[in-house]
Amino acid sequence: MVIDLRLPEGSLRWKALAFVLGVSASFVAATYLLQHAIVQPEFAAIEARQAEANLARAIEGLQGDAELLGKSARDYGAWDDTYAFVATRDPAYEAANLIPQTLANLGLDGAAIVTQAGEVAWGKRLDAEGNLVDDPELIAALTAPQQRLVGHVAPD
Repeated sequence: MVIDLRLPEGSLRWKALAFVLGVSASFVAATYLLQHAIVQPEFAAIEARQAEANLARAIEGLQGDAELLGKSARDYGAWDDTYAFVATRDPAYEAANLIPQTLANLGLDGAAIVTQAGEVAWGKRLDAEGNLVDDPELIAALTAPQQRLVGHVAPD
């Protein structure tokens, strides 16, 4: 026995089903268009504004750090004692000036004093306990000839 599930075209059931399907399809299409035309672009614009604001804050922070580091480098570079230390490597200068507290006060994890010829006169970093330790690989990487950190030829 075969059951015929077809509805006659003129029946009330067919018209109701067609109406419900039409309204549902219209709702889906309207929702899609609303999402695609209004909601999605607005969310993308909000996300872009937030990304730009975050990028601006990051750049501002890096510029502030670079300015502070530049001031500290110019300050140390202009000192006659530092200049003499580069020439003599006097341990008394190192004991008085190149101490963990100096790096901590400057907000640095490490520092290096490099001659104009590119030779490292002094270079150390702070360890987890706040002690100065040698780290020749790090200092060599930071003071490599192609680094901008050692390419400055004269004070501004």
